[in-house]
Amino acid sequence: MSLLKSCITGSIKKTLLKLCETRFVERHESIMTFASLLPFIVQALDEMKTWTSCETRKVALRLESSITNASFIVALNVLETVSGLLLPLTRILQSVSYDISQAMVQVSGLIDVLENMRSEGSEFTVVFKKASDLAKKVGVVITKPRAAQRSVYRKNAGVGSSIEDYYRINVFYPTVDAIIVDLKHRLGERQQTATGISCLIPSLMDFGIKKQEQWKSLLAVIETYHDCLDVTAADLHGEFELWRKQWQNSEERPQSALASLDSCCEYYPNIKTFLQMLATLPVTTAEAERLFSRMERTLTSIRASMSESRLQDLVLLQVNRRHAPSIDQVIDRFAATTARRLRFLL
Repeated sequence: MSLLKSCITGSIKKTLLKLCETRFVERHESIMTFASLLPFIVQALDEMKTWTSCETRKVALRLESSITNASFIVALNVLETVSGLLLPLTRILQSVSYDISQAMVQVSGLIDVLENMRSEGSEFTVVFKKASDLAKKVGVVITKPRAAQRSVYRKNAGVGSSIEDYYRINVFYPTVDAIIVDLKHRLGERQQTATGISCLIPSLMDFGIKKQEQWKSLLAVIETYHDCLDVTAADLHGEFELWRKQWQNSEERPQSALASLDSCCEYYPNIKTFLQMLATLPVTTAEAERLFSRMERTLTSIRASMSESRLQDLVLLQVNRRHAPSIDQVIDRFAATTARRLRFLL
């Protein structure tokens, strides 16, 4: 690592990041960092090939042969471009109190951008030029790999085309297609149905011709979650009309499910139930993973004999640090109780 740091000059990035399997933000950042530091990595490996250790020279030679391959460099630049698009979304999805309706808007926009990249050829032209410039820095010429003239099991894509078209067909298109399919699978039809509740958020209400479309989306939610909802379309329709009327002429409308829930009174019990569903539907597992991490830090070997209620209280204090009482408040509360062990009040 010290050798790599000594080789890095004129770059903002000073060290490589670990490709974490679970933290998606770090995964995208590690790819982008590796792409920006590739010339310095090759320089460090060239230096390691001159060391006296035979095993070190073998490992350095294998690593350099892998990362100075034309296919690897093109694929790395494609991943860097896609990671730049996915990074803002992954950061937002791991934020606190981010409901599914907001997430679906961002995911739909990202899918549109990726599909435009897929259909337009100009985007890969920029990526391929960037890959060619990076290959020149490490002393590599971008060429097509050797391919058979006749393929038995699948089409021999891009054999008779140019170098750019070959990598467009065999690297760029499969990568973008796989990400689009994965996004639609993770946030697909069932999640789209659940976001139909978002039409109850006042800022997303349409008071014009799309009223019937929003009502149909609510009916689809009732049909999907009928097992856990004790509500009929007739019960909801009256509240839906009154709820819309309440916010129609209002200038300040809640922007999220939690804000809408705070503004919903007992006069709209079914609307309140739907907003609670929208606010609690998980977008990602980030919130649960944070809770598990705090539980691991709380339930240590020293505290293995604590009761379940105390563990829950400590974890809640960890999760809600902003609302946790101060030390002085805890002392005052303890001093005010009759069953205290120390005499705080003289």
